[in-house]
Amino acid sequence: MARRRIRLAWIENRAARKATLKKRRPSLLKKVSELAILYYDTAAIIVKKIDQGKKMLIQESYLREEVVKLEKKVTMIERKLKELELKNLMNQTDQDRKLGGSICQKKMPAI
Repeated sequence: MARRRIRLAWIENRAARKATLKKRRPSLLKKVSELAILYYDTAAIIVKKIDQGKKMLIQESYLREEVVKLEKKVTMIERKLKELELKNLMNQTDQDRKLGGSICQKKMPAI
């Protein structure tokens, strides 16, 4: 017996929606792992429960919010990295002065 095509649409009944998600989640995870194996790359799937008293979020806007959060984290980490590099450079110049040398006298590596 041939399988029929599943119509993708919002399921109004909350219990039916949860049951459908429960049934489909393992197959979704299996498909993602198969794609990861097929293309020799990592793959991820985001399944978010929306029915917890919150307004329904459109997937695109949710992903945009997550990207903005991650971009903020990246800029904060970059800022900290720059501060650490500056402190390291200051420590090197301070140590070099104590030894009586100069950073400018050191040979620059050939490019």
